[in-house]
Amino acid sequence: MQPELSIPTSYALPQRSATRRVSRWAHGSVPLASVVVLLGAWWAVTAQPWFGPRAVLSSFTPQATFPVFVQLLSQGVLIEQGWISIRRVLLALALASIVGVTLGLALGSSRLAERTVAPALHVVRTVSPLSWMPLVIMLLGIGDLAVIFLIAIAAVWPVLFSTLGGLHQLDREWVMMARSVGAKRHQILFHVAIPAVLPQIVNGMRVAVGLAWVVLVPAEMLGVTSGLGYWLLNTRDRLAYSELMAVILAIGLIGLALDTAIRALALLLPGARR
Repeated sequence: MQPELSIPTSYALPQRSATRRVSRWAHGSVPLASVVVLLGAWWAVTAQPWFGPRAVLSSFTPQATFPVFVQLLSQGVLIEQGWISIRRVLLALALASIVGVTLGLALGSSRLAERTVAPALHVVRTVSPLSWMPLVIMLLGIGDLAVIFLIAIAAVWPVLFSTLGGLHQLDREWVMMARSVGAKRHQILFHVAIPAVLPQIVNGMRVAVGLAWVVLVPAEMLGVTSGLGYWLLNTRDRLAYSELMAVILAIGLIGLALDTAIRALALLLPGARR
């Protein structure tokens, strides 16, 4: 019998290294390609005459927007207005997370409570958050509280149902094991249930961030005099279309930054996929 030929590891390593380099290049080039496509579509819509009067659309082009974006950034306008909007969203997310996680844990711990309350929750969930505007204004007036409350209404549902879904997937053997060693109800909650459903809670918060950032802009059109939503109205009323597009660009970039931060938080959790 002839001995089998084996390939030395010194020959295999360069091939694996080259494969890793190609994989990294492809991983980095895909996001860059999507940005190029987005910029190309933006330019095609605004810089070409077949979509409408070119005199108006020229104010929306990338070449008209980017200098104004840099100017507003250097003047501190986008930083000031953006921070006001971010602060409102973070406060609303904190409120939505506290209510959503607490209610989700309470309902998930009792099948009877979940069956009793779930129909009412689904009815309220299907109502658009902006539908609450008149009631919120009458109760809270015009200002930060009304904006934060409207954003929280939109953001609470992903957190609540993610927490509830995580409890449904919880391995009951863990609970039985904790009970077998004498763990109390609150100990099972804080040492077994919450750590187990934490990844689902963070995923729900990621969805909540997207919804909160979408609801922010119309919510800030409720008579407040600050924030990116207000600044959109301000630029529209002044017919400053290049500034309007610069604010829209800032809204998109901040939304991307918030989503990236939530994804980074999810990667820090035990068992997260890198």
